[in-house]
Amino acid sequence: MKTIPALLLFGTFFLFGCKAANKLVGTWEGELSQGGNKVVMNQVMNGDGTYVQTMTAPLPAQIGGGTAVVTAKGTWTSTEASKITFTITEVASSGIPKQYESYAIAPFESQKGKAQDAILKWNGNDEFSLAAPEGPSFTLKRK
Repeated sequence: MKTIPALLLFGTFFLFGCKAANKLVGTWEGELSQGGNKVVMNQVMNGDGTYVQTMTAPLPAQIGGGTAVVTAKGTWTSTEASKITFTITEVASSGIPKQYESYAIAPFESQKGKAQDAILKWNGNDEFSLAAPEGPSFTLKRK
C-alpha cells in the first residue's frame, strides 16, 4: 500500500514537469541587439528534447556585407516552470568571411557539451523570456 502514494507523487511530478516542457515545444522567434547589430533568433524546440537555434544578423559593409547565420543544435530539458537547460552538440555558420568565422562561433564552441541553465519567465502562453546567469536576456514569441 505504501507504493501507491509514492507512485502518485512521482506521477504528479512527472505530469507537471512534462506540462512545462510540452508548453515549450514549437517554433519561437525573437530579436536581440549585440554590438549595435540586430540579431534575429529562431528557435525550434522539439518534443524529443532536441532543439535548433538559428541566429541571423547583417554584416557590416567594411567586412563584405551580406548576412551571417550561426546555427546551434543540441538538447534541452525543463522540469521546472522557471528553468531550462540547454546543451549544445553542434555549431555551424554560413555567410561569414573566413577570417571572422572563428570569432562568430567561438562562444558556442566553448559551450559545446556543457549543460547551460537559463531562467525561464513566461509572459503569457505564447511568449517567454530567457536569462542566462552570465549573458543577455531576450524574449521569444511563438511563431
